Amino acid sequence: MAMFEPGLAVLLIFGFAIITLLGLLYVACAHVDKVESRLEGSKYVRGVKEAFFHAGMPGKVLRMCSIACLLTLPGPYVRRGLADGEEIKKFPRSMKRLLIGLWLALSIEVLAMLTFRAWLYCV
Repeated sequence: MAMFEPGLAVLLIFGFAIITLLGLLYVACAHVDKVESRLEGSKYVRGVKEAFFHAGMPGKVLRMCSIACLLTLPGPYVRRGLADGEEIKKFPRSMKRLLIGLWLALSIEVLAMLTFRAWLYCV
């Protein structure tokens, strides 16, 4: 009978999280200005940029994650007048997939960490 090894699960979850975070760091460093320039009509993107412009690398990652949220669920932002629907439609599909994929992967990994912690607490 094989026993479940919690250390291996932790290693896998944190390993995937580190890889995803490194990918997000690279995309944030290399493409944040280009992505923001494609969404210039968005009040939301301008506000986030103003708030986190001087925050360095963490600010770039936060700006990129906020844009990924906007691209994941654009409806509420467009209805409230915070984003331009035409700009979102014209946004490059490959970059949209990359940002949404990284954002969702990071979100799933954080949920996995929390779930694993709750499981360890209950066992």
